[in-house]
Amino acid sequence: MKRCNWCEGNELYEKYHDKEWGVPVYNDETHFEFLVLESAQAGLNWLTILKKRENYRKAYENFDVKKVAAFSEKKIEELLQNPGIIRNRKKVEASVNNAKRFLEVQQEFGSFSGYIWSFTDYIPIVNHWEKEADVPAKTQVSDALAKDMKNRGFKFVGSTILYAHMQATGLINDHITDCFRHKEVNREKIEAFSPILEKNSKILILGSMPGVKSLAKQQYYGNPRNQFWKLIGETFEEEVPEGYEEKIQMIKNHGLALWDVIKHCRRKGSLDTDIKEEALNDLKDLLKNHKSIEKVCFNGGKAYELFKKHLGFEGFSQEFIKLPSSSPANTASYEKKLKEWKKIRS
Repeated sequence: MKRCNWCEGNELYEKYHDKEWGVPVYNDETHFEFLVLESAQAGLNWLTILKKRENYRKAYENFDVKKVAAFSEKKIEELLQNPGIIRNRKKVEASVNNAKRFLEVQQEFGSFSGYIWSFTDYIPIVNHWEKEADVPAKTQVSDALAKDMKNRGFKFVGSTILYAHMQATGLINDHITDCFRHKEVNREKIEAFSPILEKNSKILILGSMPGVKSLAKQQYYGNPRNQFWKLIGETFEEEVPEGYEEKIQMIKNHGLALWDVIKHCRRKGSLDTDIKEEALNDLKDLLKNHKSIEKVCFNGGKAYELFKKHLGFEGFSQEFIKLPSSSPANTASYEKKLKEWKKIRS
């Protein structure tokens, strides 16, 4: 089994290479963790930081960005006395500053994940280096990211540091071509979101699996080309708000709940036809325990067929409605889609 040479010979390094490095990350907590660790690593060996990772986890409140942003001067002084981390004042102070800037990015973009993935158009950059000497230390993409983050007030975020961050979190696949992980990292299972559900929800809308842009943003129907939010707005004769949290509140106000049929799967890209090895969410249990749900509406044929295949429609008290997909991959006219979607209210 061939690996990238840089990790060989150390068990901790090999485990990190085999399980984490290059796997696409859409979780803000993990992005913040790597931002702290990558900044601490500046001028040092990454293995040095990996050995201190658990110490950082304890010192940085399990990388809870809100807690780190609230660290006081007294807490910073405590960190500087902690032998388990890199006791560099500028780096420690930068980590607290960066937590505050991280929260600002979340406020503006909805998630840090959505912000950083926008620099690759929400799709991993897959390189094909034959040897490690070919792998660059930075690129125009990391230059642009570094410039933007510095303008936002982040510190210790040079282009080289951020390129390493992008490699670690899978925005860039820089495994050499004969490494066994080169093909594997972008075939890792992707996880769906938790349901948006209230006790009094009456209508459950089920998609199949979030697309790559939605995953990156960590938002239901986050692709601006997806017509879901427009369809919902016109169905309920309401103007769709700009912010994601406001959109979710609109959903709740109309008794709607959101989830997906699939819990996790493998998929290259966003097309339903590429879904493989799917595992389903526990929809049977949800529909059994939430008696308030009267209708289950499927956003597209894939969601409908998966539910039918794995669960069937017998034994449920709810009404089931198959709707045309709101995805941009569905080329049917918007007017035709809207006519069908209005059945939600009938």
